[in-house]
Amino acid sequence: MITVILMFLAIFISFAGYGMYIRFRWGINPSIIPLLLFSSLVTILFIGGTLNILPLTVNLIFAAGLVLFIYNLIRIVKDISTLKVLLNPGIIFFLIASLFFAFLLKDALFIHYDNFSHWGLIVKEMVEGNSLPDDSTIVSFRNYPPGTAIFIYYIVSIMGFSESASLIAQGVLIAGTLASLFLFTSFKKPVISISVFLVSLLLLLIDGSMIYTLLVDSYLGYLSTAIVLISFYYRNQWSRLSLIVMPMLTFLVLVKDSGKIFLSFCLIWIIGLLINYIRKKEFNIRENWKNLIAWGFYLLFVPFFVNYLWSKYTAKAYEASYDSNRHAVTSDTFNLSDRSAELVNNLLPDLLQASFNLSSPTFQLMLFANAFAVLAVVYIFISQKQLAKTLIWTGIYVNILYLIYTALLYILYLFLMPENEAVYLAGFGRYNTSISIFFLGTLLIITLHSLTQSINFSGSIKLKEIVCMVIVALLLTIPQGQIQSFLQQDEPSTPALHEATELLKSLRTEKNISKENGVTVFNDLGESDRFYLRHVMWYKRSTFKTYTHTYCDSPKLEERIKINLGKSDYLLVLQSTNHIEKCLPDEGIQELNKGAYAINDGLITERINLPSYAEYDN
Repeated sequence: MITVILMFLAIFISFAGYGMYIRFRWGINPSIIPLLLFSSLVTILFIGGTLNILPLTVNLIFAAGLVLFIYNLIRIVKDISTLKVLLNPGIIFFLIASLFFAFLLKDALFIHYDNFSHWGLIVKEMVEGNSLPDDSTIVSFRNYPPGTAIFIYYIVSIMGFSESASLIAQGVLIAGTLASLFLFTSFKKPVISISVFLVSLLLLLIDGSMIYTLLVDSYLGYLSTAIVLISFYYRNQWSRLSLIVMPMLTFLVLVKDSGKIFLSFCLIWIIGLLINYIRKKEFNIRENWKNLIAWGFYLLFVPFFVNYLWSKYTAKAYEASYDSNRHAVTSDTFNLSDRSAELVNNLLPDLLQASFNLSSPTFQLMLFANAFAVLAVVYIFISQKQLAKTLIWTGIYVNILYLIYTALLYILYLFLMPENEAVYLAGFGRYNTSISIFFLGTLLIITLHSLTQSINFSGSIKLKEIVCMVIVALLLTIPQGQIQSFLQQDEPSTPALHEATELLKSLRTEKNISKENGVTVFNDLGESDRFYLRHVMWYKRSTFKTYTHTYCDSPKLEERIKINLGKSDYLLVLQSTNHIEKCLPDEGIQELNKGAYAINDGLITERINLPSYAEYDN
């Protein structure tokens, strides 16, 4: 444990080395330095991964950060006054939030289905292979980009892999991204800093349990919000804007396939800022065409080129074609011939009901945020006799994008998602979380910024109080369950996770099984668990040679059980009933208790004596 803590501190010292250098060398706002550093790190590591030099890249980045820390520490010692330029509310938030996540998640484990089916699995595979996934992977969703997994790999490859370390690494990433929301704050305006902190807390509580997973849906919203705000902050310094935002946009397309949707949303915002800059500054396009080309190269070419590199990597690394990937878009995608009339008729009403549900706490927050923005526009107009154009356009922007995103979800469910999932809008809560965080984060921070520009804000105690009260009121709309889910990890809905883990651990100790040994697992629930146990066992064993059965109610399933037993050397039984026992081969052991069994030529031949499970012997 001491070693892990020391390595964790060493990682932060390395980060600090880069952060101090960036601040001293280029004078960039400290609030965005963590995200600038993390997104640049992921981009460099991704390129290192495609060149198959991932471990070397990690070591070089880590070592260089330590050297820069010593170099900048000497500078600070010589002139202690330079220390004050390093700190601002955003950096303080980043450090405290990182420490908070470290304590909150130090004992956390993977529980969520998608940790085992993809997001945790890809990190585990990268650590075991010290490379990006290749054709030996058991990752099913091979077209999913590895952005956040690369960052987590960097952290855990240094401090040591564990599920809690992976979750802490993602917490550090989230803290660094949310620090960017403090761009417009300072120690001289504590009320605004407190308000931005409350907005950050609000965004975290949109889906409180997400912090205990490696899922990236919430992070897409955090990152997109940060990019929009950073672009706005540097809207009059376009050379700096393009260089700072470039790695962030690149990171965005590496987070998830749908990151390209949010990339387009961010680019719409950036193009709007550019048009406004050209109009206001009397920018001569003929005289500055080289600058425009450079900005376009950084903001468009680089992110899309890295996305192209990922597509080429997957085409080379995997034997399976792109068409076999989940949600792959091909020439046959937009075809309704395999869709039932019921789905086509009901999908749009169901989706609209879910997206604009007045009883949904998240949608209520969006309505309240709109109302807050409108009241701010009215106040600014009354107090300053001018329109808050930036805030007005921001309100229009986020509301239109919410409509566009809903339309894109309709296309996803209608054409890309399997019908058995589309009928109940599978994953809608996660997909909607991304756009809701983006909507709320962007609108609330721009509203706060617009109010700080008010002539009367600095001296108006009442207005400061009102602003804080509004943000607190928004927080109060968060269901209490979300707060509990954020502060304490939920127990798994089924004991199968812990039981299967302990039973597998005991079997490994007793028989020293390897990936080459086939293992069948029975957990007779009488119904499907939607392959939860299967993904758990694939993750735990890092092999496809694990076969799970949770019920047997047909000759087809009976035949499948016999086939899988024939491919297995061991059987793990979590729960057995006469229903599943009726599907066993006629020869061999017929009555099963919780524990482990040896299999020979498809027959269950003997019970393996595991001390922990002796109580279940007959």
